Amino acid sequence: MTVSSRLFERYYPDSSRDGTLFFYEWIRRSLSSPYYALNLGAGLGDRPFSRNYERRDMRCDGGRVAGCDPDPAVLKNAQLDHAAVMDIPNAIPFPDESFDVVYSDYVLEHVECPEAFLREVIRVLKPGGSFFFRTPNARHYVSVIARSTPQWIHERVANRVRALGPDAHAPYP
Repeated sequence: MTVSSRLFERYYPDSSRDGTLFFYEWIRRSLSSPYYALNLGAGLGDRPFSRNYERRDMRCDGGRVAGCDPDPAVLKNAQLDHAAVMDIPNAIPFPDESFDVVYSDYVLEHVECPEAFLREVIRVLKPGGSFFFRTPNARHYVSVIARSTPQWIHERVANRVRALGPDAHAPYP
């Protein structure tokens, strides 16, 4: 069992405080088929058979999911029907009014220009569409550690603590 798994189980012994479960169920409750959703900041996605793979896979009940990210790793995301790379910062590479729902999971804290980002979200949402997002809790142990340590430490330690292989993506700044 990894250090990350042990800490998770210590602070979250049951699913009553499972933010991932809550967040994705919240999005699912807002959807009606057929729908087209955008995972904005999709990245590589979850590894198949991982704890969150099915929870975060929104391709169900007659829906389709596109994803985009500045990182080309998004093109390998198995939880998407369509993937695109954001070649221009804050420019979502999809037409106006394309999506019923846009969601971002731990992405907004990395956005350098929130106003431009949100303008793009509004542009790609259909009228009446919804934007769901989740950001870290400032008092969560991961956030406290992240704020307390320089990026070079994250790059050397974070993936090992999370039991990710040597080919895993480096932690985002």
